Amino acid sequence: MTNELQPFDTQRSSRHGDRRSPETARDLEAAAFLVSPEGAAVLAALEEMDLGEARTLEILTHLRRTLPPDLAGAALTQARLRRRAVAKFPAANRMFFTAEALEQASGWEPALNRAAQIDAAAPPGPVLDLGCGIGGDLIALAQSRPVVAYELDPVRARFAVANAAALGLADRVTV
Repeated sequence: MTNELQPFDTQRSSRHGDRRSPETARDLEAAAFLVSPEGAAVLAALEEMDLGEARTLEILTHLRRTLPPDLAGAALTQARLRRRAVAKFPAANRMFFTAEALEQASGWEPALNRAAQIDAAAPPGPVLDLGCGIGGDLIALAQSRPVVAYELDPVRARFAVANAAALGLADRVTV
């Protein structure tokens, strides 16, 4: 047995088996769609609609005219998450969320306060954001300095990149 650290492959781990389950693959496909120009168009159309629970069947039926069922569901879920996220993020209508990540995300004001504290205390240069989630703190940090971020969950990592890009900060972050 060696004491050397070995890189951990988030795609496959012999210790834990294949980390890309069919569910993860579907989630990644949905995330790729949501951050695409086609996904942006669907989300923009949904932004103008009443998304109440009573209209779920009607909205999904409308979306399924042009989208596979899983992508229609992902788009409706994302549109509803964006509405919930407005309480935490002023730019929520341009951002991407998962339900769990939204619950865990720092609000915008606390994220800005933490970023200011880090900026004041840390030496010049990039900062590291481990476990960046969907990028709430990452975006706040990137306003004043470059950020190198890491997230184990591939959907959250994809959304963190997309959120930074949506807010004009893509050139300041590496995820």
